[in-house]
Amino acid sequence: MIIKHRFNNAGGSKQTENEREYLDLLNRSNPIESLVKEFMKRQESEKIKDSGMNREHYMLVVEKRVRQFAAYQDARGAICDTFDGKEHEFATASFAKAGAI
Repeated sequence: MIIKHRFNNAGGSKQTENEREYLDLLNRSNPIESLVKEFMKRQESEKIKDSGMNREHYMLVVEKRVRQFAAYQDARGAICDTFDGKEHEFATASFAKAGAI
């Protein structure tokens, strides 16, 4: 799969060497694409097993997680790390996903 991407150059900034390298990587063929396709094909025949967890149990678990994250939410809505005070890509996404479900 080839991915085409163009940076918005409205501000007149030029691509950095890192950005060019990243875009070059995106445009190469995926070395594990055949493995991904094989995996996805097997999923069609696999049966999903019931976890045994009902809605109420799930909601109890999720509510605790959402409340835990909410204590570290800043004014922008980002979840900030308690150690360095910065937002990291996984925390806000985990909070949003748990709250959305």
